[in-house]
Amino acid sequence: MRHLAFALAGFAALAACEPPAHGGTGSTQSGEPLTGEINISEATSLNEVIIRGENWSCTGKYDRYMGTDTARNFPLDCTDETSGAATITAYPDSFRSIVAFRLANGTAGRVGFNGIN
Repeated sequence: MRHLAFALAGFAALAACEPPAHGGTGSTQSGEPLTGEINISEATSLNEVIIRGENWSCTGKYDRYMGTDTARNFPLDCTDETSGAATITAYPDSFRSIVAFRLANGTAGRVGFNGIN
């Protein structure tokens, strides 16, 4: 019975785990510092990208199964009621990815992530 209790406790702990997130940093073309986050979905093939500036943030989702492609385009929706487009480019040799984006209001920039490819 004790083994069953440990097994159930372990299963409950695994079920409560959050999906892994990876942080990144970068800047806009005008030099505004940016932070980023990629949330790895355990339930679907879509990963969520969050880009944060000083007074705004944007989110978008891309399909992490790129096959032989090294880049994937996806739309962004932002808190300041603008939108835009982003491209995540994977660099498998260095285990790094870069998200480049351009918003409808003219803001553009890049955020680099380690451990994502």
